[in-house]
Amino acid sequence: MKENNRKEDLKKLLLNESVGSYGRIYQLIQTGKLDKIIEKITDEKTDTKVSSIVKKEYLTGNEQFLDILSNFISFFDRSFPPIAYRDYLLESIFDTKDIPEFLLCKKYWGDNDNIPYFTFQIKRHIVSNFRDILYQTKSELNSYIWKYFGDKLNIDLNDEKAVDRLFSKMQELCWTNVNCYSIVYMFGNWSKLFMKIGNTMKRKGKSPIEAVKIVNDNFATHIDILYDNYLKNKKLLNYVKNM
Repeated sequence: MKENNRKEDLKKLLLNESVGSYGRIYQLIQTGKLDKIIEKITDEKTDTKVSSIVKKEYLTGNEQFLDILSNFISFFDRSFPPIAYRDYLLESIFDTKDIPEFLLCKKYWGDNDNIPYFTFQIKRHIVSNFRDILYQTKSELNSYIWKYFGDKLNIDLNDEKAVDRLFSKMQELCWTNVNCYSIVYMFGNWSKLFMKIGNTMKRKGKSPIEAVKIVNDNFATHIDILYDNYLKNKKLLNYVKNM
């Protein structure tokens, strides 16, 4: 199936079926951020006895994709409840060079045996941009920020404990930075900003090294802001843990 035809079929399915967060998914599809993923959806069915979309024993390729994406958004909302700019951040999360394979898998979300797989893969994808930012800006970050993140900024995304640790730190920063615009930079894409600024610098005859410094300084400044607010507001986390 051609990508454009599948995109239209997905949008029609969203309008005709009871899919959670259907409006936000529709908008996300419209942005084009999911195009590389959508073109890889296959028509292979996913076996299921009970479906959140249709009452039959399988999900089509399109239904499976929407079911997982809907649950991804619910997971994100539950994990970062106070966050502002929510839909913009969802776009940033999917604005990566890597295709999140869990969105294309044929594991049924409604099977509890698959929850550990989905939980790890979703966390892994959410932290990936921030992992890259921390690694790229490590020379610009202060030692106390290194310590906060565990002194290891080049985190192995295949290490479940390391992913969980960084995910928890992101949650802490979100809760202590409610409505702070710097949160956007925690979910940003280092490579995309470098390309944007790099192209501008190139037209001005500047070196790519200067573009790297600008991007790193930009991200490091916002990480400093996030950490400073964490120190000011971390007592709030005692209440959050008891909720």
